[in-house]
Amino acid sequence: MIYRRLKKIKRKLIFLLIIVLALCLWLRHVKEEESLFSSVEPVNGREGISACTVTVSLTGKEGETALRLFTSVCEGTGITPCVFVTTKWLEENSDLLPLLSGATLGLLYEESPKRLTQKRTMAAMAEENRLFMTYTGTFPRYVRLAEEERGTAVASALEAYAQIPIGFCATLGDSPLPGAVVDCGFIDGTAGYRLANFYGETLSASCPVVSMESFLNEWEA
Repeated sequence: MIYRRLKKIKRKLIFLLIIVLALCLWLRHVKEEESLFSSVEPVNGREGISACTVTVSLTGKEGETALRLFTSVCEGTGITPCVFVTTKWLEENSDLLPLLSGATLGLLYEESPKRLTQKRTMAAMAEENRLFMTYTGTFPRYVRLAEEERGTAVASALEAYAQIPIGFCATLGDSPLPGAVVDCGFIDGTAGYRLANFYGETLSASCPVVSMESFLNEWEA
């Protein structure tokens, strides 16, 4: 009788131990995910920075005339935008790449690069990086995910490839704010004028527009 009771107690203790171990492993996994997410959190803005930076996303829907006007304003004002392009845009508009010679190029994902497994996600993103380098001759250090992605597979890939995800917290219609990542929105016939107007406001606000590299370097300094 006593032996049976001891056996039941032993089983209960083993069961509780399994539950405790499972809970510890789950908490460890959550903590690792939070740490990973924080290391690849999209750059939307930075406190303690005296300048702002400008970004643009090109998908192929913008017209060539509008893009030429926009880039001419960038050249005239000395603005170095971070221009995100898809590999499809590069394939279909390689003749327009010279227009972006004064910009910092980044890789744009219109759809999530996440696949069924970590290995496939890494391979898919590696292929996008390869195509980007084939057309531009440079590695895409900066990446923009059009869809918010919190999966560990994408986060792990970005960390492994030393790529920085870039978001934004302001538009050309907002007042210049130090430490802000400003997005220009859709490049239509008015985009160049909107950028020129924004640039004038940055001069009045003593908030210079710097390149993405200078922006991040100032924060890291």
